[in-house]
Amino acid sequence: MEKAQALGLKFCEENFSGHPAIVCTHPDGHNHSGNIHVHIVIGSIRMREVERKPYMQKPRDWRRA
Repeated sequence: MEKAQALGLKFCEENFSGHPAIVCTHPDGHNHSGNIHVHIVIGSIRMREVERKPYMQKPRDWRRA
């Protein structure tokens, strides 16, 4: 479970840096199959400015909202 949570946090930081995020890891799957899985919710407002990347075309993509 710790590894799944760490991967979810890393994914959010790499792909949604500056946005608020909730990362919830669960040890159960459908019908208690034991399928460890992660739910991620990303907020749409960037809370802090980040370094501009080549794919960021508009100021809202890297600036704090």
